[in-house]
Amino acid sequence: MRVALIGSGVAGRSHLLDLVTNSRFDVRAVVAQHLEQARRTAEEFAIPAAHSDVTEMLSSVNPDAVVVATPPSATPSILRTVIDHGCLVLVDKPAGSRSRELREIVADSPDASVVVSYNRRYQVPVRACRALLSDVDTADVHRIRCTWRGPFAARYNSSATHRHAVRFGDGVLLDTASHVLDTLNYLGVVPTTVVGVRARQGGAAGADIEVDMQLTTHQGARVQISIRNDDAVDGDLWCVEFSGGHGQLDMTRDVLVGTWHGQAVSVGAADVRRPVDDLLALADGTDVCGATLAEAVRVLELLDSARQHVENAHELRRWQRPRAKALGRLNGAC
Repeated sequence: MRVALIGSGVAGRSHLLDLVTNSRFDVRAVVAQHLEQARRTAEEFAIPAAHSDVTEMLSSVNPDAVVVATPPSATPSILRTVIDHGCLVLVDKPAGSRSRELREIVADSPDASVVVSYNRRYQVPVRACRALLSDVDTADVHRIRCTWRGPFAARYNSSATHRHAVRFGDGVLLDTASHVLDTLNYLGVVPTTVVGVRARQGGAAGADIEVDMQLTTHQGARVQISIRNDDAVDGDLWCVEFSGGHGQLDMTRDVLVGTWHGQAVSVGAADVRRPVDDLLALADGTDVCGATLAEAVRVLELLDSARQHVENAHELRRWQRPRAKALGRLNGAC
């Protein structure tokens, strides 16, 4: 399969390593915003062509598939271009920053062969948990607690990636909470309503670096999402806990443990399927692990709602303070 990579940042290089170590892929080109950056990456990985223009690359290389690993704000326009060319597409999550952008692409290209690489879907404990939950009525899952920790303040202060320029609403809400919400969608306990959100700002441009979210699912379960900055953590640590009528399950990147239907559960990590393997699955007509564009839209719709909750809370505080102060003067308290 002839493949091109669009985006040569951290995510792009990770996908590129998976591509060049799989003999079924023939990587023909790297595209980056700056041509010199594309040339450096192409030289490092022995890729024959480097480009700074997507349309030019598609015309020159005519790949069967592309991997798109660009910042969310830039991704939708690139997606349109590669879909119109007829490529199979693996796109890094969340594939956009607002639901409207992706919803329009789905409406215009409903049959596009696109997979969104939400990484949790490829991990063995998550897939094992999905199998357990598929055998029960998920209405019996009453409570879900999702806890993520990571060095988010440092991540949104570093100029090494695009994140240092990210503003409030597009920090851990977009980058991390999208992982959480997609994981729950994948497991079948689908969040539908945002009940409340609190967020804390930080980072070079004032990104959200900590978030608390409360949601409910269409089955009536309560979902608590807590994303906390922890400078002592190297990478992200996460845990998802399920409790209900069938028992208790605790899931991390490395293990799924608990008691389900009265039976002890213990599933460890193993070799995971790589996101780029979904390109081969698309070509072979077999099942993919990643998300569809429609599923990515649902995640972004919830994040749009979460942002609106935060904005409404700020508006409420701005409106309440002068009113309360005026009432204080009237009753002689000042």
